[in-house]
Amino acid sequence: MQHVLGQLCTVSLDKWAQNPAQGLLDIAKQAGFTVDQTVLDRGVRYLTESLVAPRGLEPWQLNGQAFTLYALAEAGQMEPNRAGALYEAREGLSTYGKAYLAQALALINDKAAPARIKTLLADISGQAITSATSTHWEEAFVDYWNMNTDTRTTSIVLDTLAKLDPGNSLAPNTVRWLMGARKADRWETTQENAWAIMALTDWMAATGELEGDYDWQVALNDSPLGTGTVTPATVAEVTTLHAGIEELLLDQTNAVVIGRSASGDQTGKGQLYYTTHLKTYQPVEEVDPLSRGVTIRREYRLADCGQTDPKQSCPTVTQAKVGDVLDVKLTVVV
Repeated sequence: MQHVLGQLCTVSLDKWAQNPAQGLLDIAKQAGFTVDQTVLDRGVRYLTESLVAPRGLEPWQLNGQAFTLYALAEAGQMEPNRAGALYEAREGLSTYGKAYLAQALALINDKAAPARIKTLLADISGQAITSATSTHWEEAFVDYWNMNTDTRTTSIVLDTLAKLDPGNSLAPNTVRWLMGARKADRWETTQENAWAIMALTDWMAATGELEGDYDWQVALNDSPLGTGTVTPATVAEVTTLHAGIEELLLDQTNAVVIGRSASGDQTGKGQLYYTTHLKTYQPVEEVDPLSRGVTIRREYRLADCGQTDPKQSCPTVTQAKVGDVLDVKLTVVV
């Protein structure tokens, strides 16, 4: 059971939350990393020169302009006129492009920003795909030019909600969807990994999850499986619980009950996150052949069969002695 998101870049969270306009490189500098100001200045100059009027641009180019405005604003280079022009062309932006633009407008913080941000967040919320337990976003096209995926879009949207609207009702189930989208505790691409970690970290900072202070209990079919306590000092720790297959009920519904409580002077703050996995294995003799588009068939025959008489019938064999030489015929059907 995993009861926290994990230790996701917790260093400098307070500084990021207090002054996000300092930019990612400034945050890195405050965390003790060496950042060459000349490199930062050159990057700002290059991005500023890459800004163009949105008229006539393809959607992927508009998305790139939105990211550029966001990156410049993070570096302290505000472009309110360019941002305003892109806002007027927002219908051509992908969902993640609108999220970038909303964050850029929040950092620019001119008089027009609040109304524009409200409109962009409404557009983004209206495009959400929701279920009883999860929320995510899917784009109308795959923006290969900007290395985007639907998981990356969902991460960028969550990051935007964490910074601009942490009370949004879509956010908790977006966190749940992102955690479920992991494969082997990571996402599929480096872009997805980077943005998911940043989004979840900002979400933790915005919602006070680093201040977790509660007890948790887990039971399997009414039998206790584990208990524990989360405090601000242990919130990054992960607890793993195991139950043998023999403890599960056969041909009946198995119930895993996960609860949390606060007692004494505990505040009850923080979220409880968990994942559950069921692994089962069958004896190999009970596993039937299965075709899912690729079929492999092997035929084994004694190698010396037919050497003296080419017309001799050579039946397939299912067993052999040590020292036998076999011919194997492999047939692959796709």
